[in-house]
Amino acid sequence: MLTKTNIFSTIFFSLFLTTTIFSQGYICAVGGGSEDYNDWSDAPYSWIVNKAGNGKIIILGAGDATNWLPNYFISFGADTAFNKNISSKAIANLQTTYDEIISAKAIFLRGGDQWDYVRLWKGTKVDSAINYVFRNGGVIAGTSAGAAVLGSVDFNAKNGTVYPEESLRNPFNKYMQFENNFLNFIPNVIFDTHFIERSRPGRLISMLFNWFTSTGEHLIGAGIDDRTAICISPEGIGEVMGSGAVYIYQKGN
Repeated sequence: MLTKTNIFSTIFFSLFLTTTIFSQGYICAVGGGSEDYNDWSDAPYSWIVNKAGNGKIIILGAGDATNWLPNYFISFGADTAFNKNISSKAIANLQTTYDEIISAKAIFLRGGDQWDYVRLWKGTKVDSAINYVFRNGGVIAGTSAGAAVLGSVDFNAKNGTVYPEESLRNPFNKYMQFENNFLNFIPNVIFDTHFIERSRPGRLISMLFNWFTSTGEHLIGAGIDDRTAICISPEGIGEVMGSGAVYIYQKGN
């Protein structure tokens, strides 16, 4: 069976040893939803700036974006914040791209399509640079698709999204595609976003079942609501911020 347990006890006991052994940085996974001043997003986004030591924040995506989010980070005290569009493997493999990314104290992955991030950035200098920032005590954050790639196993959306009802009918349908060799920040965890708003508990349970049946490995599933974030320290302590909840699922006896 699968159990939903207290967020703090699960994150602490499940991630404490692996996080302290294999990582040095901070993670903030956001479930999606529009950010705004004096709203739910102030707490997690100011946390990102604070843990980055008010340093440079680079916002990565595979397409163009407005300056709203950079300005939002600057409003919390970030020294510099700007968008960087990495829309091809050629750009992702430039040494100048690598050098620019490693100069950041925090990296934020925008929403969109996580398959773009996997197919364009996996195994490139961008992949290496993001890991460099993390290993050197920086913050790696992301919202929606950007949060979906922060675990050790990711639903990669290679064939498009997968809906809860089709996941429960067939946990091995063609849309259930995973990636376990990209970024790999939080061991033994798979993140899902827009959780209750898009009725996704059934699909997360199915993902855990698919992975366990296929590999024999136990994963923790973290479902994050819209307008909600879980921010995790190097000690493995997760703090939930925002207006919703984070749901933790794991395989029982």
